[in-house]
Amino acid sequence: CDGGDGGDFLQTATSMKPGKAMRHGKRPDCSDDDGDENMEVTSDVEDAVGGSDSGGSGGGPHSGGLTRRNIMAQQQQQQQSADAQISSNASISTQDASTVHARPRQLDASFAKHRFDKDVADLMAARTPYFMPHAHVSFRMLEPPFVGCAPDVHKALMCSVRPTDGAYGGTPWSFRICLPEAYPFKPPRIEALSPLFHPNVNPATGAVAFPMLERDWSPVCTLQIVVLGLVLLFVEPNLEHVVNLEAAELLRSAPALFLQRVNHDKSSLVKASGDQGA
Repeated sequence: CDGGDGGDFLQTATSMKPGKAMRHGKRPDCSDDDGDENMEVTSDVEDAVGGSDSGGSGGGPHSGGLTRRNIMAQQQQQQQSADAQISSNASISTQDASTVHARPRQLDASFAKHRFDKDVADLMAARTPYFMPHAHVSFRMLEPPFVGCAPDVHKALMCSVRPTDGAYGGTPWSFRICLPEAYPFKPPRIEALSPLFHPNVNPATGAVAFPMLERDWSPVCTLQIVVLGLVLLFVEPNLEHVVNLEAAELLRSAPALFLQRVNHDKSSLVKASGDQGA
């Protein structure tokens, strides 16, 4: 540099863009060619990223390049594209989920029949040996129309349970097992066909209630397991799933009175059976 007048240097510096005059520690009136090239490169880089710190758009040769405004616009477009893709995927997932939940309602009748036939065959093969020593059990298929069953019942069978001992022992108790069209995705329903004073039998409707027939039901459960659960209710009533409060209270607090009520039902059942036989 020729070390020119300080006033000329100040005037030249103030006429340039901010941040360029002293970028490389050289006075703007330096005659060094290398310095001029460095200043041009620095100016080009500033224009490429958006000009000076004041945020100007710049009018240099790279003003249409990767300016700060262009970079922000590209990021915004990418974010919008990502949001659109996420929304599309969520919509597809919702459609898939609705299809999955609709499958039980669209259960193929042939599959339901196959499952029912298999369960009945296993039940008939098991018969009494499977349920001993707790009870003697027998079954009989029912033909439609299924009187007393709900409209959605697809198949039904009669089940007779004669406990070997206990309060209910020695008397055959008859039940109707109704299978809905959605079986095995929905549990069967069991109804007592004669008065039965029991904590798990509804005194008004005869409906039998235990967890397997409600919250604990799973499509892997079979009729054989269901009937075993029914048999075990005669061995030990489920006092955590009560539908006959009077029976449950007597069983807890007055077992003798409970036994009297059960014997009354047994006598009525035996008498009714004798009348039918006559």
